[in-house]
Amino acid sequence: MAAERARTEFGSNMDMRRHSLASDASMTTQENCKALEQQLQKYEGDIRKHISIEHQLQLFAEDLKRQVSQLEKEKDALELAKDQQCEELRKDKLTLREFLDVKEKTLEENTARIQKLEQHLAESKVQMASQKQKYERQIVELSKRLDVAKAALEVR
Repeated sequence: MAAERARTEFGSNMDMRRHSLASDASMTTQENCKALEQQLQKYEGDIRKHISIEHQLQLFAEDLKRQVSQLEKEKDALELAKDQQCEELRKDKLTLREFLDVKEKTLEENTARIQKLEQHLAESKVQMASQKQKYERQIVELSKRLDVAKAALEVR
């Protein structure tokens, strides 16, 4: 590509140079050869410069390809790590959900048990109050009988 450009420029410059040399009759053949040699050396230098630039561009392009490849590998590694972390989080979430379900079931069971115990306690309180009244009546009746018995003993 650079070489073709240099050849095209060389050709057009040579055409201009020929016209210039042909019109200038005062220049000698030796001067013409020397001028052409200098022009040729200039073009060879330009071609070498273009080849050097093209080589540098190729090296730069290869370096960019290497960097892109490295970045793609890093991206793939990051995506894999992200996927693994997501899977681990899903497992943790499932474990925590199961743990929470067990705790909620235990809470419901304990709440129902507490309600039954409170109901039983309330029934027991009512039953104890009833028995207390019964025993208090019995005590009063036995106290009266005791008083009657004491009075009967004293009379005797």
